Formats: sequence, C-alpha cells, structure tokens
Amino acid sequence: MNDRRSPYEGNYIEALDISKPVKLIISEVVNEFQEKSADGRPIDRIILKFQKAQKGLILNKTNYRVMWAMFGKTRTDWIGKEIVVCRRYINAFGDRNVMCIRIWPPKGTPLPRSVLTKLGLEEPE
Repeated sequence: MNDRRSPYEGNYIEALDISKPVKLIISEVVNEFQEKSADGRPIDRIILKFQKAQKGLILNKTNYRVMWAMFGKTRTDWIGKEIVVCRRYINAFGDRNVMCIRIWPPKGTPLPRSVLTKLGLEEPE
C-alpha cells in the first residue's frame, strides 16, 4: 500500500494536527451539506479549504463567528484571505482544558475595533 496516511486520518484538520500556529490562505468555502463525512452523512457545517493544504477545516460556531466578524457575511469574500489556525485549550462542556482549534487574524492585520474586542485582543470601552 503506497498511501502514507493512517487509516484513522481524515480529510479535516483536528486540534492534534496543529503543534504551532499555522498561516493558511483560503482557497474555497464549501457550504453546508455539500460534503459528506467518512460514514456518508452530510456535513452540516461550512468547510474552509486552503492553498497548499491537504485537509480542510470544518468551522464550529465560534470560528464561523470570527470569520464573519473579520471578513463579513459574504463567504465568497473569504477566498484569498489569510488566517492563522492554532490549537487552544478551553473550559467547555463541563470539562477543563478541552483541546480545540481557533482562528485568528495574522499579526498586524488591521481590524475594526469590534472584531478586536470579540477576539479579546483589545479591551472594550
């Protein structure tokens, strides 16, 4: 078998795949229900695909809201934009230190104050 991928490896980025923040450029935005999971069920989330990357990223609610705040409602406007994908640990679902993926703007990206506040990068007035 020539395939170097593990039988457990999927087509989408997982938190364990990310050891340090990675800059990615969005090449495609796939709308809900247009792709199927490994078990054949439609994926009911938006998926980002990236230049020079084999895996896409299924957007959770938080990351979708960050994308929307950074780049607007029109998803086609997201294509060509650069983002930073990183692993974070959060308190969620009644557990501490749950591993997750977060999207951030690249360092030095000019963003509206409302976005900076939403990302926790600037204190609200």
